[in-house]
Amino acid sequence: MAVHESLRALGGHQIRGVRYIDLDYGKPRPYWDEGERDLVAFGLELDLDDDSIWSVVWEQRGDNQGLGVRAEALIPAHVTTGSTWDVSRRWRRKGPARISSVQSCWWKNQATRHGAGEPATTSFELHGLALRDGADEALIMLHGVDDVTVYLNPGRSLRARVLSPELVPLGGPDAAAGEAPPAA
Repeated sequence: MAVHESLRALGGHQIRGVRYIDLDYGKPRPYWDEGERDLVAFGLELDLDDDSIWSVVWEQRGDNQGLGVRAEALIPAHVTTGSTWDVSRRWRRKGPARISSVQSCWWKNQATRHGAGEPATTSFELHGLALRDGADEALIMLHGVDDVTVYLNPGRSLRARVLSPELVPLGGPDAAAGEAPPAA
C-alpha cells in the first residue's frame, strides 16, 4: 500500500523546514493563522534531514476525500497557483523537531455493493496524521470538505475533539511509523 510505505518512510527524520501552500488571497497577512490551529487550503510541505521533500495534501478521490502523503513537493506537481508560507520558525517553536512516531487515523467509508450477489466492500481514507517527537506533536487533519488543519498544541487538538470516535486510529503514540489500515 502506497500510504503505508509513505508513512513508514517519514519515521526517524528531523524536520528542517515546513511550508504551507494556501489559496492566494492577495493579502500580506496569512489567512491560515487561526491562533491555536492553522487552516490551509491545499496542504503542506516538509523538508527532511535527508534532503527529501514530503507533502501532505487534501485530495478528492471519486466521491471520497482524504489526505494524500507524497514524496514530492506540492508545487508545481499538484498545485499550480497559490501562496507559499514558510512556517519553519513556527514549527520549531511549537511542533516536533523530529518525527519519532507517526499515528494515522482513517475514516471508514460506508460499505457498498456493486451488484446482486457481490460482497460489500469497505474503503478507508486517510483522515489524520499525528507526527510526534516525545511530547511535541503536529496533528494534521482533514478539515471540512477541502481544507487541511494543523494543530501544534496537543491540548488544543484534544479540546477541539478533532479525533472523532468515528475515526479508526492505527498505531499508539510510540508505534513505528506507517501501520496499514485495518482489513475491511
